[in-house]
Parts: sequence; structure tokens; C-alpha cells
Amino acid sequence: MTSEEVAVDLPPVCPPHTSDMEAVQEEIEHLKREIIEANEDRAKAAEYGLVLLEEKQALAGQIEELNSLYDSARRELETAVESIKRVQNDYEKRLKDVENQREQLLSEMESRESTLISRVDKQQEQIRQLERKLKQAVSEQEHLSDHNTILTTEIDKHKSGKRDKPTILNTLTTVGVWNG
Repeated sequence: MTSEEVAVDLPPVCPPHTSDMEAVQEEIEHLKREIIEANEDRAKAAEYGLVLLEEKQALAGQIEELNSLYDSARRELETAVESIKRVQNDYEKRLKDVENQREQLLSEMESRESTLISRVDKQQEQIRQLERKLKQAVSEQEHLSDHNTILTTEIDKHKSGKRDKPTILNTLTTVGVWNG
């Protein structure tokens, strides 16, 4: 509303006095100015309200966008946490599998080592027995070789006529070939 549109209801005026009339005119002018100011203040308040409403809508849009970003980031975080848990579980499972395989291999190695040590011990005992038998066989061979030499000498002597039969039998008994 502008100042021209404002209608002021004034009480009926008595014959005007110039000074009263001027006072009334001044009052009317003063009221018109106040009305204009009030209208301007209302217009400014309306503009300010519109600015606030626009800012509120902009802030609401920003809040909605931030909430959307927050929800997206939260979902990504949840997905990442789930992935990390899966990877961690897989890692722990593989670590347990590797540890079980390691323990199994150690157990197999200990068993094989024990078996090999047992076989080596048996073979070493067999080697010692074979060495004893070899020594006995060499000793017997040497003994038989000695007897053979003695017998060969005795046979040669007998053939040449230097020994008689009782001396040969005595030599054979001494050597242990004859138990007569």
C-alpha cells in the first residue's frame, strides 16, 4: 500500500484555524511517512524472509547432499570393514592351514628321521656282524691255509719217501684235519 492509497478517517473538522490546520496537515504528513516507513520495513522484512527461506532451502539441499554423502561413505565403510574381516578370516584360516602343514611336515620328518636312524642302527649292527664274520672267515682261511701248507709239505715228504705213514697221521691229528 502506498501513501496515496491510505485513507485516514479523521473526525469531522471544525472550522479550520490556520494553526490547527497546519498541525493536522503536519500530523497527516507525519503519519503518511510512518506508513511509508512501515510499508518499506514490511517489504524489507518480506525480502529478508525470502532470503532466509532461500538460504533455508539451500541449507536443506546441502544437508540432504551431506546425508547422502554420509550414507554412501557409511556403506563404503561397512563394505570395506566386511572385506577386511573376510580377508582377515581368510588369512587366519590360511595361517592355521600353513601351521598345520608345518606341524604335519615336522611330524613326518621326525618319523622319517626316526625310521632312518633305526635303519642305520640296524645296518651298522649288520656291518659289525659281517666284519666279525669276515674276521672269523679270514682267520679260518689263514688257519686252513696254514694246514694246507703243512699237509702239502707232508704229502710232498711222503711222496719223496722221507716220512712214514704214522708220522703223517700224527701231523694230520696235530693240525686238526684228522681225528683218528
